[in-house]
Amino acid sequence: MTDDGRGRLVVRLRSRGGLAAGIARWRPDRIVDSGVLTPADAARLRALVERSLADAALVDASLARWPDGSSGSAGSADALRYTVTVDRGDGAPPEELRASDATIGDALADLVDWIEAHATDPDGAAPRGAPPGG
Repeated sequence: MTDDGRGRLVVRLRSRGGLAAGIARWRPDRIVDSGVLTPADAARLRALVERSLADAALVDASLARWPDGSSGSAGSADALRYTVTVDRGDGAPPEELRASDATIGDALADLVDWIEAHATDPDGAAPRGAPPGG
């Protein structure tokens, strides 16, 4: 498999917090590498990333703080927090999108859902629901 010919993207999803944060098992980051996707999936990933980045550019910077003042997105203390890191592999610093259940927009929610369905864990484990060996 290969990417869509427009350059490789490696996208990492980290989710933390939520109601069961203290009792739930720690969940590893989920990773999608366009270099191992079909051209159609790589194009879909790129479109979702670009839409999310454009949407994030419209959000007021004052919302980009966790309730404790650290970098992130404001929201309920019980909200699940998401960080999506986009590495274009071009030497530029990775781009980061942050939100919580309370502040996530449609574009980023679509990207998070897509990553959840297509990602591998950092150890290379196949996505949930993927057939063995694929």
